[in-house]
Amino acid sequence: MRAAVYYGREDVRIEEVAEAKDPRQGEVTLEVVRAGICGTDVAEYMRGPHLIPLEVHPQTGRKVPIVIGHEFIGQVAKVGEGVATFRVGDRVASGAGVSCGRCEWCLRGETNMCQHYYTHGFQEDGGLAERVTVPADTCALIPGGTSDDNAALAQPLSVAVHAVRRTGHPAGEKLVLIGVGGVGSLYLVVAKSQGIPVIAADVDQQALGRAGLLGADRVVDLGREDLAGVVMQETGGYGATTVVECTGREDALGLAMQLLRRSGTLMLVGLQTGRVPFDFHQLVQREITVRTSNAHVCTTDLPAALGLLAMLDLAPLLVDRVIPLERLVPDGILAAARGDTHGKVLVSLR
Repeated sequence: MRAAVYYGREDVRIEEVAEAKDPRQGEVTLEVVRAGICGTDVAEYMRGPHLIPLEVHPQTGRKVPIVIGHEFIGQVAKVGEGVATFRVGDRVASGAGVSCGRCEWCLRGETNMCQHYYTHGFQEDGGLAERVTVPADTCALIPGGTSDDNAALAQPLSVAVHAVRRTGHPAGEKLVLIGVGGVGSLYLVVAKSQGIPVIAADVDQQALGRAGLLGADRVVDLGREDLAGVVMQETGGYGATTVVECTGREDALGLAMQLLRRSGTLMLVGLQTGRVPFDFHQLVQREITVRTSNAHVCTTDLPAALGLLAMLDLAPLLVDRVIPLERLVPDGILAAARGDTHGKVLVSLR
């Protein structure tokens, strides 16, 4: 079967690989229909490997070369023993993250923090292939009437569902969202589905236009407008109850602190790539709460994301292009690295 195989930095090859393994107890084999790429995939290609193991991974026994792709949907082709939730022919979305179900984090329902966690597409073969075998409990049924392109947003949208849930923002109060690119635009979708008023800020004009179409109550061009002034005007001079940082930019944390009211909440979703100076004195003096979010919980966040996608056709706004597997590197990974994409890049496997 054809697959995108990661060998190392700037070395992803589209080639023939061994057929996906037959499903074991609790597993299903999927005929992949769509797979997405995200900033993490681009970072692994351009500057990695960071998540893909060069040495044997303790949970999977795998190391490079590995089939990449952690955002994918497909049709169930084979069902392993003990799987009662799916039948051959079902359309499902995969969450890709695998947890042990036994450690203290799993027993608390925090499966994304599992002591033995691994992800298909990083530490085990993923979905940028014609077929892939995954645990059934990492999958969820795609509602009828949801297009392939829309359903392919389920995994990244579930990350946003998890982040909004972790934020704990008070109902009715304004939330400031810094960065409405990939994850930020999805965070906006989830926040607006819960009736949260959102001030969305970015430097990218297309991202700001998209944020307006997704329901942002106000959009702020960081290159031309004073976000702090806008926030103070919108909050009667008190500052924002919650600021969500989705860019990972070094200067964004300082900006976020300027926007927060006393006893506000700073939510970190964007990944910082290096050491960042931070004013802990202000953090303590103003009793600022810092929250973070990582990945998602398959059993709750993935079905919630699919429920939203059944009601909202986000693909026309959020999908930049759909490409064949053979064009993954030039038209997907490298185009995203250059900033030539303005939304999700999907790969069609059928």
